[in-house]
Amino acid sequence: MELKNVKLPGDKSLSHRALILAALRTGTTELENISTGEDVKSTLNCLRSLGVQIENLDSKLIVKGVGLQGFKKPLAPLDCGNSGTTMRLFMGLLAGQNFETVLIGDKSLSLRPMKRVAEPLRQMGACIELTNGNYAPIRILPAQLGPLKYDLPMASSQVKSALMLAAIISNQNVVLGGELHSRDHTERMLPYFFDNSDKMLSWKVPGDISSGSFWIAAGLLRGVKVKLEDVLLNPTRLGFINVLRDSGVNIHLDLHSEEPEPRGDITVQPSAMMPFRLGKNQIPYLIDEIPLLVLLATQISGRSVITGAEELRYKESDRIVKTAEVFRQLGGYVETTSDGFLIEGKQSLNGGLIDTFQDHRLTMMAAVAGLVCENQVSFSETDSAKVSDPYFFNEWKEFL
Repeated sequence: MELKNVKLPGDKSLSHRALILAALRTGTTELENISTGEDVKSTLNCLRSLGVQIENLDSKLIVKGVGLQGFKKPLAPLDCGNSGTTMRLFMGLLAGQNFETVLIGDKSLSLRPMKRVAEPLRQMGACIELTNGNYAPIRILPAQLGPLKYDLPMASSQVKSALMLAAIISNQNVVLGGELHSRDHTERMLPYFFDNSDKMLSWKVPGDISSGSFWIAAGLLRGVKVKLEDVLLNPTRLGFINVLRDSGVNIHLDLHSEEPEPRGDITVQPSAMMPFRLGKNQIPYLIDEIPLLVLLATQISGRSVITGAEELRYKESDRIVKTAEVFRQLGGYVETTSDGFLIEGKQSLNGGLIDTFQDHRLTMMAAVAGLVCENQVSFSETDSAKVSDPYFFNEWKEFL
């Protein structure tokens, strides 16, 4: 049986946090396999604008930490590009600083909701001005923060992380309750980066499991065995894997280490899938992989149902509406609901020229869909994939 070995770019969520936490240490941090996607570049550039020295050395980044109070007032607004993670985490980082900052983003990011982060920070005493009450540009004024007890109304690792960063910057107690079942990267990484904060620290970022999901889906559609090497195995990121397993896919995980994040290999055998039903409690652990699951559902017999995914409406595009539109362009049909999808399989897809609305997840998903289309899939643009993986389409040609 044909075997495809895939080495992945560094995990995007971990790369954002590793750079930020390295900047907040007082020692030097050596980071290997940091994501080179555009989103992480936004975090990198924002930190440099705040006075953090970050050097390129071969395949590594050397970050000279400035400590909790070492940021300098930037000379211009901090451009977060297309990265919601950058903007939301920096709201927490900057809420307790003694200088004014403005956060800006591209057209897509400027339409994404930011009140969900601003509101609990305001309860700590932050002075944050949002455009039209909910959006960027965001003006953050100097403020003294106090303690906070807050129940999260939605599962969001970005909100949770922003509040934790505000807590450590301001040295205030923050107690969080409510919807806590989201990615736990910041909780895991904080003690690892801050134990012996003044010492030299080296860490290699594991491969991006969300990017890896595209290769897994491709292997299943093409009938090829796929092995992802040295990839993130954090349980809060394995929702896609768990759905596939529950649907009959043969998947083996080989754990290598757990500090500060579980990592290892994933091997996926070509397998027949059964239809699936996803609900609200599963969504936070696979939110980025839902378009791929919709694709897989169109290629298995029976009806699959996804509910509780209204957060998709606030991504780089309204991914409920736009995912259905991509399938319409491909010649298929996906029924949308207010919070998800009803998908009937098995469908024939035609292919053709596809508009993926400059949404990186939809662009990469449509490329995978091309494996089962009668005609070739071509794109109005492919640069959006660089948000996740600048080399995706080069690697895709090799996979084919």
